[in-house]
Amino acid sequence: MTDTKAKQKIIIVGGGIGGLAAALALTRQGIQVLLLEQAEHIGEIGAGIQLGPNAFNALDALGAGEATRNRAVFTDHLIMMDAVDGNEVVRIETDEKFRERFGGPYGVIHRADIHLSILEAVQHDPLIEFKTSTHVADVKLKSDGVEVSDTNGNVYHADAVVGCDGVKSVIREKTIGRHHRVTGHVVYRAVVDLENMPEDLRVNAPMLWAGPRCHLVHYPLRGGQQYNLVVTFHSRDEEEWGVTDGSKEEVMSYFEGVHPRPLQMLDRPTSWRRWATADADPGLDDKEPQTDGHQNARADERQAHDRVMKSRHDRHRTGQQRRDRHERRVAAKNHRDQRIGEHQHPQRGQNLFQVVAVIQAADDQPLDNQTI
Repeated sequence: MTDTKAKQKIIIVGGGIGGLAAALALTRQGIQVLLLEQAEHIGEIGAGIQLGPNAFNALDALGAGEATRNRAVFTDHLIMMDAVDGNEVVRIETDEKFRERFGGPYGVIHRADIHLSILEAVQHDPLIEFKTSTHVADVKLKSDGVEVSDTNGNVYHADAVVGCDGVKSVIREKTIGRHHRVTGHVVYRAVVDLENMPEDLRVNAPMLWAGPRCHLVHYPLRGGQQYNLVVTFHSRDEEEWGVTDGSKEEVMSYFEGVHPRPLQMLDRPTSWRRWATADADPGLDDKEPQTDGHQNARADERQAHDRVMKSRHDRHRTGQQRRDRHERRVAAKNHRDQRIGEHQHPQRGQNLFQVVAVIQAADDQPLDNQTI
């Protein structure tokens, strides 16, 4: 460790999975960390999360890999199903060959369990200082670092600040002024106990049921004693970001016409939590950072950013037009193939059409790992 790194100090705002992981990563470089969390107790909300081999490798590097492995469930497969007709679309084995090829296992875990695994490593790190019940109100960029103040009037100084404070980030709002934007996607989450899980769906695998503008995912947690259930759909209404209690009636209204096998899952949870999701453009904004009179030459950066975004938009629009034309040609060809296949091999022609329909449905509704 160099003397320079030993003197460096960084403030991290937010004690979720991201904030704790960032703290451990910095102390691995010999940098001191002050972690500020607004909640009275550090914890994690939500249900399950899927971890690929790279995630376990990252956790190993942070010193939390073994604890996470002890709490995770290692799956046998990854399965994608057609939510309309109930047929299997694809299955990926996650056995020993998978682990050898990708350098690690594929697992699923409760968010509270992975958070606890990282928290335990943080608590044993002498370079990390915790402060809970600390709601950050402002941050100022100074010539010699940053100044962070909370709602209790306390002021903290450091070389830099890292914002891990979520969608309504104070750090982002006070520095670049970038606000969140609501996506229109709604995510329902629930945990179902093993005895309440349909027997034909007690599978040691993340199973995704892909449907038109909606999908459903379930997988085991905590030694298979619970199952995480996540349903996602694009809302018919104008949404406002937030987390509220959900209703079975709303979920069922978006899954009309799906196969009875996945449909039975929607009746099992005793309670739902509803997330109206949001994201943020990582680009520049009109707000200038607060500094000690230093001139910020960001006008050129903003103009360059605007040109890049316009170019991306134009390429996206042109590409979408090409994809639309291609999909129409594919649909027409598949319709002809289906009729020929049904005449020569009725079952084979039907299956071909179903697979194409599922792929198109999945393309309409991209899978978002944050919602799973």
